Amino acid sequence: MKQYFTKQENNKSLILFFTGWGMDQNTLSINKKDFDTCICFDYTDIDFEKSHYKNYQAIDVYGWSMGVWAASYTLQNCNLPIRKSVAINGTIFPIEKERGIDPIIFQKTIDLLNEQSLLKFNKRMCGSKENFQFFIKHSSLRSIESLKQELISIQSMVKKDMTSTFQWDKAIIGTRDFIFPTKNQLKAWGKIKYEIIDEAHFLDFNKYVD
Repeated sequence: MKQYFTKQENNKSLILFFTGWGMDQNTLSINKKDFDTCICFDYTDIDFEKSHYKNYQAIDVYGWSMGVWAASYTLQNCNLPIRKSVAINGTIFPIEKERGIDPIIFQKTIDLLNEQSLLKFNKRMCGSKENFQFFIKHSSLRSIESLKQELISIQSMVKKDMTSTFQWDKAIIGTRDFIFPTKNQLKAWGKIKYEIIDEAHFLDFNKYVD
């Protein structure tokens, strides 16, 4: 896993954001007053260096898409000063027919991944032309092979039943999410507090980082 500080000004509070598959540090730009920001991405491995955060007094965790699963597994035994945790358009069951992404669709994404299929995926993820134009300004610079290896690694780790005891405070669920279907997210979160929003899978995260 890559951990990249997009804002590091010796603040006492931190936004720790686990982004989705295929992303990098360019995916989002969060600039919240009195908070540093660290972006986690590339889950080809799930190694996490918690020493980066030893000086923070409060950490707000956000997970988006596949980052919800990655954060759940990574943070369960870290003993970090987490103040709150918010899951956005993702679940802790990333490859599952009824609570995540259908395993058949996930496998097809691996098998057919190329520049053209990635473009199609990204457009579907964004939902609208305007949102797609916003996304491409922040899109990843990683190679197709890197993205494919990440998918294969995630699939392998999920098959090992890497369950987690990490507790999310809240889930934010988009009504126009065609990657993690809305109904699957609702089923996955059960009794966890959730908020329904009129958004696609990819969105302007600054609106929901509070």
